[in-house]
Amino acid sequence: MFDTIFDRIEKASHRVNRIFALAVCGFSLIFITFMVCTEALARNFFKFSFLGTQELSQIIVTWVVFPALAFALINGTHVRVTLMTRLLRPGLRAGCEIFSYLVGLIFFACFSYYAWPYFWQSWKIKEFPMAPVELPLWLAKLAMPIGTTLFSIQFLIFLIRTLYPSRPEK
Repeated sequence: MFDTIFDRIEKASHRVNRIFALAVCGFSLIFITFMVCTEALARNFFKFSFLGTQELSQIIVTWVVFPALAFALINGTHVRVTLMTRLLRPGLRAGCEIFSYLVGLIFFACFSYYAWPYFWQSWKIKEFPMAPVELPLWLAKLAMPIGTTLFSIQFLIFLIRTLYPSRPEK
């Protein structure tokens, strides 16, 4: 029963993280590339510069980084120290994984806990940077709590999956 429910939660988490990584991060990366290249071409060939390109790219880069954290964890593309852990016995290796998932969960849960009020304060005061173009800073700050919350959830899922591996159906 637990395995079936947990499998559904895990699949839903993977789906949400995949959508965020491919749609939000992917679109943001394509848009920022297009924007910066257009700015460079306009400046070099037409001696014309778009106002706010740098500010907008700084906001968008947060949407490239933070929502992709959990997806990178799911796919195993985060930096890991496998050189040493591969040499360990399976029980000790599992202990190292449990420790790393627990540390990641605690760190990013704390990060997420403090990132939500950080975003909310920016939203409440309608924070804008001191720049020629006024773009809302809360938009950049929103990526942080969303990304770290998804990352924390994924660490929790990996921790539970390592502590209680799936059992084959009888």
